[in-house]
Amino acid sequence: MKDMKLSFEDCLFGIIGSGIAVSVLYFFIS
Repeated sequence: MKDMKLSFEDCLFGIIGSGIAVSVLYFFIS
C-alpha cells in the first residue's frame, strides 16, 4: 500500500511537471 501510494505520487508529480513544462514552452512560443 505504501509503495503504491509512493508510485501514485511520483506519477502525479510527473504529470504536473509535464504540464508546467508544456505551459512554459507554449508561453515562450506564443
